[in-house]
Amino acid sequence: MIYVPSEWMGVCSYDGGQEDFPFKMHVASLKGKDITGTITWPTLGNAKTKIRGKIEGNNFSFEEYEAIFNGDEVQIPSYYSGLISAGGKVIKGKTVGEAGSDDEDDATFQLDLVEEEESSADEPLIPKITADAKFEGKYFTESPFTLKISKRKGDLVEGTISWKHQQCKTKFKGTVTAQGLKFEEYEVISQEDDKKSSPRAYHLHRNFLFRFRVQGRRTIWTRNE
Repeated sequence: MIYVPSEWMGVCSYDGGQEDFPFKMHVASLKGKDITGTITWPTLGNAKTKIRGKIEGNNFSFEEYEAIFNGDEVQIPSYYSGLISAGGKVIKGKTVGEAGSDDEDDATFQLDLVEEEESSADEPLIPKITADAKFEGKYFTESPFTLKISKRKGDLVEGTISWKHQQCKTKFKGTVTAQGLKFEEYEVISQEDDKKSSPRAYHLHRNFLFRFRVQGRRTIWTRNE
């Protein structure tokens, strides 16, 4: 059973958990077995999509079928198959091929119901924050960049990267692999004068991996190694 309306928070994981993409699901309506809602991807430019699916017992299958915002950051359509557990508070499953096919992607996901805390009339609505309080969370920062390949010989490539926020340009060299493009920044070409003293802006010798997927959260995405 899924409550309507309801909010869910979770993570879609690729490669056995090596790549995680947090996402939020909003369930807007449930008519019979048919469900509709939206999904938002905070680390993919806050991309937002429409979803539709079916609930049959504890089985929940749905698809992202239309982009609402930042559609170039996500793969449309994408299909999911999951199992509702913990009294309707957890959904675990995997991404799959097109509806009705046996093809499977390599991603798994888990969604947890966001529950509103009950409070009595004697308790303040604002959470109590004390000196010994401890909170955990995740912070994600996006860094827009433009990568230009200037030379390729066999599997070896060279080129430049322009970083928008850091206002600098670097050289890179790398290798084309079966998974995508693996490369390393090794030299700063140019930088704004007021950024020259910033170690965060120009941390060289960073390793990256561009990966290309037919079924995934993005057509192209990167990760640090």
